[in-house]
Amino acid sequence: MNRPRSATGLVFAGIYLVGYVWAWIDAYRHRGTWMGDILIAILAVPYTLVGRMLTGNDAFEFNAFDALDVFLAGAFCAVIVYLIGWAMASALRWMLNRH
Repeated sequence: MNRPRSATGLVFAGIYLVGYVWAWIDAYRHRGTWMGDILIAILAVPYTLVGRMLTGNDAFEFNAFDALDVFLAGAFCAVIVYLIGWAMASALRWMLNRH
């Protein structure tokens, strides 16, 4: 079985990861200030929501200054963005090949 490959998905995931790394650097620059990590926290919302759903704990939260949390959230969300890009490219290919 071939694994799904998508240039669109790779571009989307790459753009997401560049923004994610930039947000992480920005969070460290503004560490200790009010809402200093808001950008990376917003980019990690899917990770936080799935973590809350799987653990059943409303206290599950993303910590922008915990290396494991940052890595897991980035990888998880990059996979989601890749799958969105793959689905969009597949849907467009299907629509163009229909006629």
